[in-house]
Amino acid sequence: GLAVAAAALPISPASAAPLVSKELSQLIVKAKKLRGDVAKGAAADRSAANYAKITERVRRDEATVLQPLRAAMIAAAASAPDSLSEEQRKQLRFQPIALKGHMLELGQALDAYNLDEYVSKSTGETYPGGKVERELEEVGETCDDFLDLLAGKAVEQRKD
Repeated sequence: GLAVAAAALPISPASAAPLVSKELSQLIVKAKKLRGDVAKGAAADRSAANYAKITERVRRDEATVLQPLRAAMIAAAASAPDSLSEEQRKQLRFQPIALKGHMLELGQALDAYNLDEYVSKSTGETYPGGKVERELEEVGETCDDFLDLLAGKAVEQRKD
């Protein structure tokens, strides 16, 4: 029955380990969820004229989600599949650096309590969670680029 079917399957080498670890994918989901929570939380805090609650949440997630996310990206980039071109590897290794930049800007936006609704000049989009939400959107875009690169897809350089 099952044992025979399993025995017939080719043995996959260790190098065929999933490119995106469970940890990395969970961290990306949490990072993206944070953006939505900021949009909702900023609007709620605005009525209380106090961004302390949402700021505290983002600072906590910086330590528990974004820092480990960056570490997981660095690890995944280091063990990228051999099928990737040198250019793809270079772009892959750049994504955690881009993430660090977004995290620095996120920190500055938090320090300035920059959670008032904001309309981006470059995208025309409205961000209920202000510049903090915009930086978190860029974190999400960086994650998407990273996953695309890891899968061997071409990624356009973003003009942030």
